[in-house]
Amino acid sequence: MRITIVTLLQPHKGKFNVTDKGGLLARGYFDWDAVYPNVILAGVLCAALLRGVFGIVWQFHDRLALQSFILNTLWVVISLIIVLASIAVGRETRQTRNAPRVSVRLPVVVTDAHGRQMAGHTRDISLGGLAVGTRLAAPDMVGGTVTVRYDNARDGIHVGVPARVLEARDGALRLQWAVRDLADERQVVSMVFGRNDAWASWADFAPDRPLRSLAMVFRSIGGLLRRRPAEAPRALHEMGEGELPATEEKLEKQSFVLKPVPRSARHGATVSAALFVAFTALVPAAMAQEAPSPDQSGVSAETPFGDSNTGVVPDAPPAIDPAAADRISDAEVTRTLTFRNLGATTGPLTLRGYSPLQGLDVVVPANRVVTHAQLTLSGALSPSLLPEASAVTVTLNEQYVGTLKVDPQHPQFGPVSFDIDPLYFTGDNKLNFHFAGEYRRDCNDLFNEILWARISDMSRITLTTVRITPERRLSRLPAPFFDPNQRATLRVPVVLPATGDRGALRAAGLVASWFGRIADFRKLSFPVSTAIPASGNAVEVGVNLPVDAGGGRPAGPMLAEIANPNDRWGTVLVVTGRTPQEVEVAARALVFSPDTLGGVASKVVSDVSLGARHPYDAPAFVPTDRPVRFGELVGAADLQGGGFAPAGMTLPFHLPPDLYTWRGRPFLMNMWIRAPGGPVVDLETSRVDVSLNNNYLQSYTLSPPGLWRKWSERLVNQHAGAVGHVTALPPWLLFGQNQLQFNFDARPIDRGACRRTPGDIHMSVDSDSTLDFRRGYHFAEMPNLSYFAEAAFPFSRMADLSETTVVLPDHPDTGTTGAFLDLMGFFGASTWYPSAGVTIMGAGEVEQAPPKGDIVVLGTAAQLGAASGLLARSPYVIHDGRITVGQRMGLQGIWYLFQDRDHAGLKNGVTASLNAPIVDAGVLLAAQSPYDSQRSVVAFTGDTPERIHDLVLSLRNRSDLPSLQGDLVLKNGDQFTSYRTAPVYTVGSLPLWLRLDWFLGHHPSALYLAGLAGAGLAALGVWAWLRGWSRRRIARDDLTGEL
Repeated sequence: MRITIVTLLQPHKGKFNVTDKGGLLARGYFDWDAVYPNVILAGVLCAALLRGVFGIVWQFHDRLALQSFILNTLWVVISLIIVLASIAVGRETRQTRNAPRVSVRLPVVVTDAHGRQMAGHTRDISLGGLAVGTRLAAPDMVGGTVTVRYDNARDGIHVGVPARVLEARDGALRLQWAVRDLADERQVVSMVFGRNDAWASWADFAPDRPLRSLAMVFRSIGGLLRRRPAEAPRALHEMGEGELPATEEKLEKQSFVLKPVPRSARHGATVSAALFVAFTALVPAAMAQEAPSPDQSGVSAETPFGDSNTGVVPDAPPAIDPAAADRISDAEVTRTLTFRNLGATTGPLTLRGYSPLQGLDVVVPANRVVTHAQLTLSGALSPSLLPEASAVTVTLNEQYVGTLKVDPQHPQFGPVSFDIDPLYFTGDNKLNFHFAGEYRRDCNDLFNEILWARISDMSRITLTTVRITPERRLSRLPAPFFDPNQRATLRVPVVLPATGDRGALRAAGLVASWFGRIADFRKLSFPVSTAIPASGNAVEVGVNLPVDAGGGRPAGPMLAEIANPNDRWGTVLVVTGRTPQEVEVAARALVFSPDTLGGVASKVVSDVSLGARHPYDAPAFVPTDRPVRFGELVGAADLQGGGFAPAGMTLPFHLPPDLYTWRGRPFLMNMWIRAPGGPVVDLETSRVDVSLNNNYLQSYTLSPPGLWRKWSERLVNQHAGAVGHVTALPPWLLFGQNQLQFNFDARPIDRGACRRTPGDIHMSVDSDSTLDFRRGYHFAEMPNLSYFAEAAFPFSRMADLSETTVVLPDHPDTGTTGAFLDLMGFFGASTWYPSAGVTIMGAGEVEQAPPKGDIVVLGTAAQLGAASGLLARSPYVIHDGRITVGQRMGLQGIWYLFQDRDHAGLKNGVTASLNAPIVDAGVLLAAQSPYDSQRSVVAFTGDTPERIHDLVLSLRNRSDLPSLQGDLVLKNGDQFTSYRTAPVYTVGSLPLWLRLDWFLGHHPSALYLAGLAGAGLAALGVWAWLRGWSRRRIARDDLTGEL
């Protein structure tokens, strides 16, 4: 190595000599001086290999860095193999043979010095000696000289050469030629190489293959690491100078030329000719695949379209079907909807380079078809855009509508109108705006702030629609009364011929809760009347109602869809029977088995058997006894988004609001996110923001775990390829209705100038992510109207309201009945289960049969009567059209003497001296039940039924929910005022240790007393121990001795 480097740097100082070949070694050794530079280089390469493996397996890198690590590590491995192979060359093995030996079996005769002849066969021969197998080999022959004779008449070889015995054992002699002159050497060479079969097996070796050669290299490298046993030196039998022949004869030179085999050339020509013939044969076949022109003869209007034997069918005006034409109303209705009406409540639609797509939903009612549509747009486009390369494309359901072009001199545009083909419209339509912008002709940064376009939220779409005749089939329910595409307030008129019929009220309440379950978050109201409305749809509930246009009566529990007698475009759903009990059976069949009604207009139904419900098993509530997958709450498609900054993904879920944890410990969310990596997204700077009910929680990077963790997860984890995070959900941010928000903010990798960044990427939250609420206990402090407004708690504890009693006036009017149905719809939306177990009773029955369970009181202040006794444990008194604080609650209000509002902003009735008239106002009041300390009373009252109806509808308005809290809510117009005055009581249960913790946390004085008592007991115990120890010490000491 040193000589090579010196010669490379200074060639004139180096000399190159050919070293001698051959030589013998008594034992092997490792030539350290020759290869130690390579050993140092191998050490460096090993360190580099370890660093590369550590970086690949245990460290995170983006795709480019990872590929660089892998490439360099692979190059290090290849270099290390070459260097180790060069080091293996430095290992010299023992060599004690002068010439290579050939394994061959030849008949020979060995004659010793005493003339004894021993026949045998050779095992191997060489120019230096041979091994002969014979049974007469004796140890006393070692060191002596024998004559080896070999005769081969076919080849004319006759050998008689002396040999020295080197070893004789195990029936074999190992001999060394004792060549005396050139004649002896000629005989040995002819014996070894001159035989006819000497070269017959010269090619009997495995063909040279790269993998085999590589394996030999690896075996040589492995020999460096194997520990070899110590070798005993072996005597070297070298030929002395005196034993070499004195003269040398030159043999005649001969040349052997191997002629090339011409088969490969002929074979290549044959293959080429075959390919040419095949190609020329395939060309006509391929041309034959072209279909000939169809024959246009035989024109017939009866021939189906697509028949190749048909000519051009002449156009004929389509026949108008009078029945189909009669299905469309002649009265057109034109409505103009602004983008604010369509959902753009946060302002204009803003499109940017990294977020080029925005859209809105345009809903067409299911009972209408569009006859004309016009889109009118206004807004602005960035004046820095290139007009020839920038525009906003407008589509409806992926159908092209128009293009907004850039005018740098006039950035603002509009109003610009586009007519839309009515055939593009369906029920739920997607109006999309796609922005494509460039500000330079060479390179553009998608995140540059000058790439923008805004569509004003005052843009509008005008739709002209006509009604179509409804298909009156029970299998289509809940259509036409409910359209899932509509987001506006849902009105379902209900007809109750007799509002005081309890059976009809229960049946109507059951139907209303079913509609509430279907409507879910949508606003819902049930205006009640005693007669079928003049137009539109309605649900009629009662005993012995007509079930057809001829006035036929029911033959049992019956459901029927009939035309509105006042409007042929309207439909009336009749829920009836011969008795009140049959009416309830028909309602249960409607709400619990609508899929079995069939494609008929009317049907006699049978009763549905229902199993008993259990606490907190409402379908709307997330289970709290096991982890819940995101995929159980929403579809996987709702948790995916496209682009670098996709629209926020939401996960709505409902919880019972009485979940309590020790010291407010948070619940856990195990979240898995997926995002593209490698040369597309810069995972280090990209993130996903997690919010709960519009409260920011935390941000997480999109960087995946290390490769080692990723590989291990593939074996035991179903989330392979995803990035996992555990998020804490604080219990004080959880309510009855909750929503998790996931907002991705990805950044593309800087690919340099003039490098396009792909924008069609997707990111998602894995649907196998989970929510875990198992650490919560069902325990709550009451009264709390926010629990009721968010999740109908505590009534929703039982999904079917089987532990709920609704107290109504003895003779409810249509307004109060409508409020009752609205409330049942609210319960159905809160539990996602029809209120099949609710009990209804009149106000006059309260004193004779006290209601059980949780109680709802519904009625005006003048209609309460004896039901006002249900509010006996409330500090409020409703009397003579006024609400006042009728009693002081002892120490309950002492804390509030120095403030008028508590930490939640609620007015305190004790110090506010509430004395308000109930005029054009609604009152919502919560208190403890006078019959059961674990039960609650919620009362809806007001001066008119309309005010009660408005108060119930406030439960479905999310903007009003924050105002509904405390134990008293007054609603005057749109103004809410909340109070908290009543003493606190609890519902639910806690383990003893947790109940003690809760009690001490809410009673500091008891905690102080417990601390003092504990300290006193501890001191008393220490004092007793010290006193006993002192007595024992005195007893051991001798105090009577002499001083």
